[in-house]
Amino acid sequence: MTATDHRPPSWLLSAKAIDRRLSLARRPAYRYVFSAAIISAVPVMIIITVAVFSGQLVLNADRLVTNWRFGSQKLTLAMGVLDVVLLSPLVETGLTLIPIRLLRAVKTPPRMIPVICGLFWGLVHTNYNGTLLGLVAIWPFYCFTSALIAFEKPSLDQSWVIASSIHALHNIACLLVSVLLVRY
Repeated sequence: MTATDHRPPSWLLSAKAIDRRLSLARRPAYRYVFSAAIISAVPVMIIITVAVFSGQLVLNADRLVTNWRFGSQKLTLAMGVLDVVLLSPLVETGLTLIPIRLLRAVKTPPRMIPVICGLFWGLVHTNYNGTLLGLVAIWPFYCFTSALIAFEKPSLDQSWVIASSIHALHNIACLLVSVLLVRY
């Protein structure tokens, strides 16, 4: 055995390799969606888990899914899950097209567009969900914006559906981890 046998794969440590994976639109869409969802969700789930176990984040079971209130607790939960899994990904992904167009209009370098969109959506989520959750929103929105840009040339509709699907899977994964951590 050599020393290289125990090293993790190079794509795991390389930001350039992750960026390349997010920009490859040549793969089948379903493979792209699942790999991008994993790339976007795993760091966020790790940060949330560490924050909960270190006491920096307290997850409130009553407000885990939504801040909206309906007549019954079951209806509130169902509407919250619908919001997190379907409505928010569709609306936020569609709204991300606006800053992409604006940044292109002012001749922003293409590599900076996902970074700026990620920072923008991080600020939006900070105002709504608190500082920590806003900060961890930067990375996923970088991934969602990269997907929008990668699939934009073949079809804007396709890029919106793919980025929304990644966003929905990301939200499902984070919601499941949060539900498990509330039990902690």
